[in-house]
Amino acid sequence: MLDNDVWTIAYGPNWDENYAKICDFDQILCATVGVYVSITMGEAVPTKVLLHYAQNAVEYRAQKYIDDYFETTKHHSELIDFG
Repeated sequence: MLDNDVWTIAYGPNWDENYAKICDFDQILCATVGVYVSITMGEAVPTKVLLHYAQNAVEYRAQKYIDDYFETTKHHSELIDFG
Protein backbone atom coordinates (compact mmCIF):
# COMPACT_ATOMS: atom_id res chain seq x y z
CA MET A 1 0.00 0.00 0.00
CA LEU A 2 2.77 2.41 0.82
CA ASP A 3 4.25 1.83 -2.65
CA ASN A 4 0.96 3.17 -4.06
CA ASP A 5 0.88 6.22 -1.76
CA VAL A 6 -1.90 4.82 0.42
CA TRP A 7 -1.00 6.16 3.87
CA THR A 8 -4.34 5.93 5.65
CA ILE A 9 -7.10 3.38 5.96
CA ALA A 10 -10.59 4.77 6.33
CA TYR A 11 -10.80 8.37 5.27
CA GLY A 12 -7.85 10.72 5.10
CA PRO A 13 -6.51 12.43 1.97
CA ASN A 14 -7.71 10.93 -1.35
CA TRP A 15 -9.65 8.24 0.48
CA ASP A 16 -12.06 7.31 -2.34
CA GLU A 17 -9.19 6.94 -4.82
CA ASN A 18 -7.09 5.00 -2.29
CA TYR A 19 -9.95 2.65 -1.44
CA ALA A 20 -10.34 1.85 -5.15
CA LYS A 21 -6.59 1.09 -5.35
CA ILE A 22 -6.87 -1.26 -2.37
CA CYS A 23 -9.87 -3.09 -3.81
CA ASP A 24 -8.24 -3.40 -7.25
CA PHE A 25 -5.16 -4.90 -5.58
CA ASP A 26 -6.84 -7.58 -3.45
CA GLN A 27 -10.44 -8.41 -2.54
CA ILE A 28 -9.62 -9.88 0.88
CA LEU A 29 -7.68 -6.75 1.79
CA CYS A 30 -10.59 -4.69 0.45
CA ALA A 31 -13.01 -6.51 2.75
CA THR A 32 -10.65 -6.12 5.72
CA VAL A 33 -10.33 -2.40 5.10
CA GLY A 34 -14.12 -2.23 4.78
CA VAL A 35 -14.38 -3.51 8.36
CA TYR A 36 -11.96 -0.81 9.53
CA VAL A 37 -14.02 1.84 7.73
CA SER A 38 -17.15 0.68 9.56
CA ILE A 39 -15.57 0.99 13.03
CA THR A 40 -13.40 4.11 12.73
CA MET A 41 -16.29 6.58 12.95
CA GLY A 42 -14.83 8.96 10.39
CA GLU A 43 -11.26 8.98 11.68
CA ALA A 44 -8.30 8.29 9.41
CA VAL A 45 -6.22 5.26 10.49
CA PRO A 46 -2.53 5.09 9.50
CA THR A 47 -1.70 2.18 7.19
CA LYS A 48 0.99 1.09 9.65
CA VAL A 49 -1.73 0.17 12.16
CA LEU A 50 -3.12 -2.43 9.76
CA LEU A 51 0.39 -3.72 8.96
CA HIS A 52 1.19 -4.09 12.67
CA TYR A 53 -2.11 -5.85 13.35
CA ALA A 54 -1.39 -8.27 10.49
CA GLN A 55 2.09 -9.07 11.82
CA ASN A 56 0.62 -9.88 15.24
CA ALA A 57 -2.14 -12.00 13.71
CA VAL A 58 0.27 -14.04 11.57
CA GLU A 59 2.67 -14.60 14.48
CA TYR A 60 -0.12 -15.30 17.02
CA ARG A 61 1.46 -12.90 19.51
CA ALA A 62 1.37 -9.23 20.48
CA GLN A 63 4.81 -8.01 19.54
CA LYS A 64 6.49 -4.76 18.54
CA TYR A 65 6.29 -3.73 14.88
CA ILE A 66 9.04 -4.97 12.54
CA ASP A 67 9.79 -2.48 9.75
CA ASP A 68 11.34 -5.00 7.35
CA TYR A 69 9.02 -7.90 8.24
CA PHE A 70 8.78 -9.21 4.65
CA GLU A 71 12.52 -8.87 3.96
CA THR A 72 13.80 -10.70 7.02
CA THR A 73 13.69 -14.24 8.31
CA LYS A 74 13.37 -13.06 11.93
CA HIS A 75 9.63 -12.53 12.40
CA HIS A 76 9.58 -12.32 16.18
CA SER A 77 10.32 -9.10 18.04
CA GLU A 78 9.99 -8.05 21.66
CA LEU A 79 6.62 -8.90 23.12
CA ILE A 80 4.32 -6.05 24.07
CA ASP A 81 3.87 -5.94 27.85
CA PHE A 82 0.25 -5.08 28.65
CA GLY A 83 0.88 -5.34 32.39
